[in-house]
Amino acid sequence: MHAYVYGSLLLFAALVRSQNLTMPAELTAGFTPATNLVLTLGANELVAGEVVSLAAARSPPTFALGDSDGINTNANYIIVCVDPDAGASAQVVHFLGTDFSPAPGRATNLTADAAPALEYRPPAPPEGTGPHRYVWLLYRQPRGFVARDVPTTRTAFDVDGWRRANGLADAIAGTFFVAEFGGTAAAVHARGTLLTEC
Repeated sequence: MHAYVYGSLLLFAALVRSQNLTMPAELTAGFTPATNLVLTLGANELVAGEVVSLAAARSPPTFALGDSDGINTNANYIIVCVDPDAGASAQVVHFLGTDFSPAPGRATNLTADAAPALEYRPPAPPEGTGPHRYVWLLYRQPRGFVARDVPTTRTAFDVDGWRRANGLADAIAGTFFVAEFGGTAAAVHARGTLLTEC
């Protein structure tokens, strides 16, 4: 059974690499080389483009900044997760949280005392739709920020339109993982290749 599960994940990872899945260019316009968003699912720190089982992605990730050099410990951040592969021009929003800041004593870890505007919704790609990218974006949060136009539905979301409506600059960092319908129920991962500069 374990050989089948491992073989299935390796095959899926090869499929992802063959399709050259990367982060959509329109979402990476403001990325800065000095900032890196790191996701951890359970005990597994993910690399960009990593193939993740649906079971492994069931619980929300934790967040960190990838390098403590030059981190402003007084800054606040917004984190948004979208699935850009949900339809022709639609995105599904899976998470929207504000007021993230570096954790006291652990400057690279990001935590938020406030409840997210939209709680984490785990990946649930429909059957037959192929691999889906779950893109996580990090925005600098202006002082006194109050989120406007928080969607009441998760579908037909436009993260760039939401960003502009809230007066935010482009995302400064981001990463993504990949999942597909029928992904193994085992909480294991197959390492994908790093397909984008994040």
